[in-house]
Amino acid sequence: VKERLETKTLNNVERAALIIINEKNSTECDKNSKDDGEKMKKMLSSHGFVIEEAMNIVDIERKVQRFCQSNRGADLLCVHFSGFGVDNAITRIDSNQLLEDGDVAVETPPTPISDCMVGYGGSLYSLHDLKHELKGSAATKSIVTLDYYRDKSKMSHPVVTLRHKRRLSISDMENIAVINGTSEQNAAAESNTFTQELFKIYEEEGMVIPFLEIARKVNKSWQDRGINQICKVDIVEVGERWTNTVWPAPHIIDAKVEENVKHAALLILNAKYTCNEYCELVGVNSDGEKMKQMLTDHDFKIETVCDVLDIEAEVKKFSEKYKNAKTLHFHYSGHGIDNVTVPFDSKDCKTDTHGNKIVLCTAPFGDCMVGCSGQLYSVHDLKHELKVSKPSKLVVTLDCCRDTSETRGSGDYILEIRHKKKMDTADQENIAVIQGTLELHTASDSNTFTKELYETYKEEGKSIPILDIVRKVNKSWHDRGVKQTCKLDVVEVGDNWTSFIWPSSNNSGDIREMQAELGTNEQKEVVEKAQATGDAETVVAMESRNSEPSEITEGLKMLHLQNKVKELESELMEVRSEQGKRRRKVSREAFNISKVSQT
Repeated sequence: VKERLETKTLNNVERAALIIINEKNSTECDKNSKDDGEKMKKMLSSHGFVIEEAMNIVDIERKVQRFCQSNRGADLLCVHFSGFGVDNAITRIDSNQLLEDGDVAVETPPTPISDCMVGYGGSLYSLHDLKHELKGSAATKSIVTLDYYRDKSKMSHPVVTLRHKRRLSISDMENIAVINGTSEQNAAAESNTFTQELFKIYEEEGMVIPFLEIARKVNKSWQDRGINQICKVDIVEVGERWTNTVWPAPHIIDAKVEENVKHAALLILNAKYTCNEYCELVGVNSDGEKMKQMLTDHDFKIETVCDVLDIEAEVKKFSEKYKNAKTLHFHYSGHGIDNVTVPFDSKDCKTDTHGNKIVLCTAPFGDCMVGCSGQLYSVHDLKHELKVSKPSKLVVTLDCCRDTSETRGSGDYILEIRHKKKMDTADQENIAVIQGTLELHTASDSNTFTKELYETYKEEGKSIPILDIVRKVNKSWHDRGVKQTCKLDVVEVGDNWTSFIWPSSNNSGDIREMQAELGTNEQKEVVEKAQATGDAETVVAMESRNSEPSEITEGLKMLHLQNKVKELESELMEVRSEQGKRRRKVSREAFNISKVSQT
């Protein structure tokens, strides 16, 4: 039976994995990548994955494309990369080929931007493109693990350097949570906004929501009503830092309610725009009232500003005014874009020590909020400004679009960066990416993510709920004083990832299909009995009929163990559900006690 199952897996490609190990590039060497690859191979192979290994790959994109094509329609695909990576903000241009039509400069050739893997020889392959390639494979679920650097890219050749991100410290990033009301490259509905849906869930849950359940519940509600929109949480989990936190209450479940705790909120509501590119938004003020009510219920000091021209100036004033607050909440309702058009002036061109011509762009790019006159303010800059006040918890909710930007700005030329491709919400729900380190941070070569994952994998009995991986790995690093933090990028809708056990979902397969393969009526009866009872006595009965254990007996033992795994997973889900109910009950009681004591 085991051999037949293995053959079936190979033929039908139920689980397949691509492990890319770039232990060196043309100039540097990553000494532990090969060892990381062996550990990842060991973990995946023990769960029935068909594994393809690749060493020192020049063209990562081509390797991924071939892997996806050969495993099209798989139940589960995994891609692991160990090697060098960059957060790229440098794009190459040829000044002799600038397009004069509309003064738009086009990259020659297009350069991948943001998180990228580095092939042998230095070619870049973006995480964004990898996700799209996996989407094209039509796999039920796809998981990406990236054990690489995410530092700044290095400059070479005539380039334009975009205004680069500033690094946030690990401790600061652990205290900041951002909820995007829609996924990247997607517009947000004005009739079914994120804030409206959040308010509905807030009332259903008794005025408090476990923070990590917000996106899951909002997305499930949207899905049940046929609304094609998903929200997403950007957060770093270390141990139980966010697990027991409820929103919007600043206290932690099971913790003593503190007196004189200061919590402040800034609500920016941009409805009326003076520039022609953006229309008026009629639902923004209603959203603001709902957010204000939710935060007021939990004693937030609230400042509401409408139709703001300069968002950055308002944020700076707020951050300075409430620099002693323990909890800060920032909410924005209005227009938003994912900006990839930045102006630059050829007169500002400089030459570095190697003779490379460099033009520096100062315009914000990536996710941006839009002031009422069209001025952009990036989410990246928002995080930096709010963390100056050093709150113990900082929550950001963004109820705005994240689709493409129009050509804007002033200068000799407008640089239009190679843009991302929009991905359907249904596809985004089935892809999970685990980054081995935080953006703009290097990765340790001696305490790699894969190495830490492997130790956690063994401690947890060779299977880990995927939503617990980063929490457990980061806690282990933190306890040992390792200054590195990993991060999970996933869209949760209801329980689509809640019961997923990494590295495989532990689905036992269709027992009825195995019955047909086993053959004789007597064997079918035995399997049916095992299916009905889930009892080891059935296996014992089979052994008594055979002088030596047969393939059928071993198969039944395997089925029995798989049934037990199912039972334990079901019990675990029930326990988690009860824990959630108890947390909400305790948080409501704490909230009521707090109200009574204040009265």
